[in-house]
Amino acid sequence: GLAAFNGDGRENDDAESFRLHGEAARRGHADALFELHVFHAQGIGCDVDLVRAAECLRQAAEKGQPRACYNLGAFHATGRQPAIPRDDAQAVLWYRRAADLGHGKAAATLGAMHLTGHGAPRSIERVNEMLLRAVELGFDAAGFLSSMGLKPPPIPAAD
Repeated sequence: GLAAFNGDGRENDDAESFRLHGEAARRGHADALFELHVFHAQGIGCDVDLVRAAECLRQAAEKGQPRACYNLGAFHATGRQPAIPRDDAQAVLWYRRAADLGHGKAAATLGAMHLTGHGAPRSIERVNEMLLRAVELGFDAAGFLSSMGLKPPPIPAAD
């Protein structure tokens, strides 16, 4: 599917890429489900279908696909995907799952939420825990917070 999409060793063919990702998704492949979310959301090889995009994203997240967990958290946090309701508790749940699966930006995002109190209770302990996790995962948590105009607390050194 990715080879057909990228034109890797063959010509680019969005419809064939969509078909191949669909076959892999039917076989339970979490990465294919995530890609189908993108295809349905952007109309790549198919018509735009935000409901189906949300279904694919949720299925991929439930299978433990880290980017899907992060995106599901982001959509719950922002309400930017009409088929996914804004829900802070769900945002925290999915960001946490993404962080546990090794997604550094998810950990930093949780740190920001606990720092600002937007979507999660203020807690310096949780801020430090999440920022340390982000740093351990190789993510620039301080730069991320600074890009949002937030002054990061001193991030404890990783062991």
